Amino acid sequence: MNIQIDPHQKIVIRLPNWVGDIAMLTPTLRNLRLAYPNNPMIGVGKGFCKDILSPNQIFDEFVALPGKSIIKNARALRHLKGGAGILFTNSFGSALEFFLAGMGPRIGYANDGRSLFLSHAVPKLKVPMDQYYGHLGQLCGAKPVCDSLELLTEQQSTEIASHYLSKFDLRPGCKIIGLNPGAGFGETKRWFKEYFVELAKMSLKYDPEVRFFVFAGPGEEHLGEFIAQGIGDSAVPIWQANPGLNHIRAYIDRLSVMVTNDSGLRWYSLAKNIPTLVLFGSSDPNLTNCFTKHLLPLQHPVSCSPCKHRVCPTKHECMLHLTPNNVFKILKQTLDEI
Repeated sequence: MNIQIDPHQKIVIRLPNWVGDIAMLTPTLRNLRLAYPNNPMIGVGKGFCKDILSPNQIFDEFVALPGKSIIKNARALRHLKGGAGILFTNSFGSALEFFLAGMGPRIGYANDGRSLFLSHAVPKLKVPMDQYYGHLGQLCGAKPVCDSLELLTEQQSTEIASHYLSKFDLRPGCKIIGLNPGAGFGETKRWFKEYFVELAKMSLKYDPEVRFFVFAGPGEEHLGEFIAQGIGDSAVPIWQANPGLNHIRAYIDRLSVMVTNDSGLRWYSLAKNIPTLVLFGSSDPNLTNCFTKHLLPLQHPVSCSPCKHRVCPTKHECMLHLTPNNVFKILKQTLDEI
């Protein structure tokens, strides 16, 4: 199946709903932009998508969907009628919205009974997500020229971060460890906050000069507070700077290593070529087994993982038995190599 998009036809791209998926999509977005340099390219998705992608300068326009209503979302897209729609989502609703908005052609994976609303329904693949997105892009004429994550940092972000960090005792040459205890999916993806504190204390005992950037997303501030208070003066509360998904990359630029749950920020540090220890609980590492050059996955195998639970119905053994001692062994080794 090869799908023809007319020269100069608008290309309307429905972006995924998760930060990590958007990051994994960036090589395909760049390849589409290279394949169609003269076509107006419009991004469609949740409002935060623009914060993630605006520095890349791929889109000529961005449409933030007003909410969950299919009818309202379709109305917000009506001015794009006749555009070629490429859907990097799997939901029934997103395909129906593009159908009601009059996109044509409408290209996406066959899933959730939505093939009726797609002009080109592509059979689903069970491959890592970079290949999953890349396959759809190639069917639309985007040659796989770029294969790296692309999350650029704007100069304004660097200046904002420098101003905020000037308040803290960050000595030249000190190693900085990022700690990201959050995960928007739910608690089954979260390593215990007490474990983050214990890991930090082990690190300080090994190197008293090390410093910690503590990250926390909206609604997860209590996790950041607990960890920062447990660490003490060596912690920098990054969430208090309100960096958002755009400016946060300027803080990640300064890291020596990142320790994170399987959440969106892992892709930010991997995009910056920073060694990234990813703590896997309920999720399947095979689905995101891509961009692995600086990836250090850690997981305690249990019979019930992977699962799709947001809240663990048992004892959360996948994270319980992934102990700070086990994580510190890898962290120490990584710090020694920097």
